[in-house]
Amino acid sequence: MQFGKKRLQLYCRDCDLRFSIQSQRRNRRHYFCPLCGESVGVTLHIVKRTVPLTRYKHWTEEEKQKLIHLYNTTNYTSRDMAYIIGRPVKGVQHKLNRLRRLGLIN
Repeated sequence: MQFGKKRLQLYCRDCDLRFSIQSQRRNRRHYFCPLCGESVGVTLHIVKRTVPLTRYKHWTEEEKQKLIHLYNTTNYTSRDMAYIIGRPVKGVQHKLNRLRRLGLIN
């Protein structure tokens, strides 16, 4: 299931700039850098996932305890906690809301 519009990640070697564009046609040969306006150094940028995909994976007791500990002892945002635990930001926000409703965190 596809959500949103397709976007291409591109890289300009001349400007050392990564940028994305909404692609209408995928078989286009020349993409132009928004900074320098050239198309010679622009190449397709392959994004590699550093954190494994955890969508639709149940929360373990260890992850839940780690989230509670991070929430109670640190001043981290949900984005920082998601990076530390290795979960999506929205998943951490939803889990924090559920823990608040259950009274496990305040």
